[in-house]
Amino acid sequence: MKKVILILLSLTITLTAGWWRTYGEGIGRCVQKTDDGGYVITGSSWLIIKVDANGDVEWRKEYDHGGYCIEQTSDRGYIISSIIGVTWSGSFVKTDSSGEIQWVETPEFGPHWVEQTIDGGYIVTGEKYREVSQEPEDWCTTMELMKTDENGEIIWEKSFGPIETWSFSGGNCVHELDDGSFFVVGFTGGPGRSYTWVIKTDSHGEIIWEEDYLEAESGAFGIQTSDGGYLVCSDWGDSNVIKIDSVGNLLWERDYYGLRFEYRGGPSIRQTPDGNVIIISRTLATDSTNGGDLILLKTYIQR
Repeated sequence: MKKVILILLSLTITLTAGWWRTYGEGIGRCVQKTDDGGYVITGSSWLIIKVDANGDVEWRKEYDHGGYCIEQTSDRGYIISSIIGVTWSGSFVKTDSSGEIQWVETPEFGPHWVEQTIDGGYIVTGEKYREVSQEPEDWCTTMELMKTDENGEIIWEKSFGPIETWSFSGGNCVHELDDGSFFVVGFTGGPGRSYTWVIKTDSHGEIIWEEDYLEAESGAFGIQTSDGGYLVCSDWGDSNVIKIDSVGNLLWERDYYGLRFEYRGGPSIRQTPDGNVIIISRTLATDSTNGGDLILLKTYIQR
């Protein structure tokens, strides 16, 4: 039986567990701090659990299927991306501050990531299944990027990636930048190997630049760094981090053998006040019953 476990870590001279809580069966995929000092969690077997600063449950809301990522919105409600079964279908859900559903939108793709934009709307990225021909095995997936208004109504939607047999592309996270543009991290490739794919678009979803990186498999999560560049981590096989400049040129890459980043809906990497980075990862499973150990590591941003 799997248990959902949330661990609050305080980083002082040594890393210690501030508290430990278990919230029933399922897999926790994303936890975010809320403006009241508590936390909100989404995962595989429920939609939202809200806890206070000590990890005690304040309320819990069930939904038809689990969530992938969650963010508190400007009205103190929540926006959640939710996947049904495979990663090609799902919805994004807006709730009030008590977790009561206000609206649900179901795009024609699996929404892996959603976050609120400066104008009060939302930006969503994910993966779309496409049939290339009438043959049952003749299919592909594309990266999707969608902008909505504050009610989830579509303003525009863009698709990226070749529509070719067994070509696989998708988006795993997206962030709005200060100038209103969007930074999208995902993957592209084919059977047996997917590569990190990063796209920068303008505020209307038109590509400014895009690069794929053979040095890193399947991009999972990325952040903009204080120098205007970006850090991107991958999630397939051993963990990998690449540093790129403001226009996508590769500056360096690092491999972390035996580790795998945790990313589905939750940030794997953050820049620290001293300009370096902290990474959440886990050791690779040694067998089907061992999910690996949680790892928190800090590394230097400069090569």
